[in-house]
Amino acid sequence: MTNAGPIEPRGFLHALVEDAAREAGVPIAVILGPQRARCVAWPRMRAMARAYLDYGFSTGEIGRVFRRDHTTVLHAIQRYPEIWGRP
Repeated sequence: MTNAGPIEPRGFLHALVEDAAREAGVPIAVILGPQRARCVAWPRMRAMARAYLDYGFSTGEIGRVFRRDHTTVLHAIQRYPEIWGRP
């Protein structure tokens, strides 16, 4: 998925992006960027899964904010119980 320009997440999804960045100890731009290191990817995946499972956002909405395809969001949702032990 390619993105034409910067995305400014708004509202509650923005708070989840900020939480992921804080958890990873990196700037928000890194969470929204292409880095796939586990120390960045897992907090990003956790935030995406929480947005879907706990707060009911659609995979498309989450994908747009996190600059990911909806199938990447689905992968995060599927991995959530395995990594964090919650359904």
